[in-house]
Amino acid sequence: MDIHSHTSEIIEHRPIMAAADKFTIETDGSGGHAAHPHIAIDPIPITAQIINAMQTIISRHISPL
Repeated sequence: MDIHSHTSEIIEHRPIMAAADKFTIETDGSGGHAAHPHIAIDPIPITAQIINAMQTIISRHISPL
C-alpha cells in the first residue's frame, strides 16, 4: 500500500456497477409563532420523512443482486 496515494485517483480501470443521478425536490412551508405552532407548516420534518421514505425504497424494495 502506497502511503502517498490519493483517494481521487482512479483505482479501477474497468466498469463497475454504480450510477449517480441528480434530482431536486423542493418542500415549502410557512412560518409560525411560538404562541401558535400548530398553524405553522414546518418543512424540516416533511423533508426528513421524504428522505426516510426514499431510503426505505432502496433498502426494502430493490434487490441488491
